[in-house]
Amino acid sequence: MVRGVNFCLGAESFFGFSKVLSGLNCLDDVISPIALRMHRLPSDSIVRKFRLAAVMVAISFIGIPLLIGLLFAGVFAGVFAGEVPVIRASIWCLGGSLLFIGWTLIVTGWLKCPLCRTPPLQRRGCSKHRTAKKLIGSYRLKVAQSILFKDRFKCPYCGELTKIEARRRRRGR
Repeated sequence: MVRGVNFCLGAESFFGFSKVLSGLNCLDDVISPIALRMHRLPSDSIVRKFRLAAVMVAISFIGIPLLIGLLFAGVFAGVFAGEVPVIRASIWCLGGSLLFIGWTLIVTGWLKCPLCRTPPLQRRGCSKHRTAKKLIGSYRLKVAQSILFKDRFKCPYCGELTKIEARRRRRGR
């Protein structure tokens, strides 16, 4: 990770970003050169959808195995104890988890990388970029973790960084 570079030390033309740097407070603002080159999302609603989808992917990777374990424990206890309500509750948990997985797949399919237009939070048959990283064996979980904790993600298909913030609109357009 590249540390922030303070552009206010008389090097305002550093990298040729004099227009971007106008109006910065020299004591407070530190800008990373990587942050200036990142892609951004088209609107605030897309930003909210990416964050929601990242939470849903994280829950499905963590919560769904727990629910399936509870399902088997409930069925096991219900069958041997002879309690039908425990079995019913376990089946409802299974149905709810399957609905949640389906909704997660729908939501993550709507969201696309701004550069390659491939859904980074969904598994596709495309080949991955050579620098794509996995987290616990999953590219999707790595993207979700980056969105939630770093406020950016690296597309596993094209390898480009995207900042989780809306583009600023230029005046006069």
